[in-house]
Amino acid sequence: MGSEPKTSIRTLNRRGQAVMGDDEQERVRMIQIRPCRSQHGGGEAR
Repeated sequence: MGSEPKTSIRTLNRRGQAVMGDDEQERVRMIQIRPCRSQHGGGEAR
């Protein structure tokens, strides 16, 4: 993958963005993680 992960990490600029490495396909992907909608505390989501 070379320097691709470093380049991807530097482009993160918003909350919820992440870099995901895929060893099988040898790719680096940018992903967006949505905010949690359940209440904190380990209970079930409503």
